[in-house]
Amino acid sequence: MVKAKKHDHEGAIEDYSAAIDLSDAPRDVTAMALYNRALDHAAARNIAKAIDDLNVLLAMTEIPTNVKAAADEKSNE
Repeated sequence: MVKAKKHDHEGAIEDYSAAIDLSDAPRDVTAMALYNRALDHAAARNIAKAIDDLNVLLAMTEIPTNVKAAADEKSNE
């Protein structure tokens, strides 16, 4: 998140991708990483990739309601 706040979107995307790829990461951590990566993809004008991440997130089960609601809101923008 530090990289995203510094507008280093590519660096943030790499970090979020590493978190998503962890096989033992809790689902809520994976969900938040997907959501944040989608935001950075959008900020970097990679809209198709942002939509892909949001769709993956929306298809996930057993994730926090607030994360799913935020993803749903962003996917409708």
